[in-house]
Amino acid sequence: MNSTISKRLPPQNIEAEMSVLGGILLDNDALWKVSSNQPL
Repeated sequence: MNSTISKRLPPQNIEAEMSVLGGILLDNDALWKVSSNQPL
């Protein structure tokens, strides 16, 4: 992989992203519960 391209790509974990999205689908308030624990 080109080092220039790899420097511009954010870290990716497809399984983790799918788990988060699935959790949000199961519980609509999940996003707010998680995001409220993070400092702005």
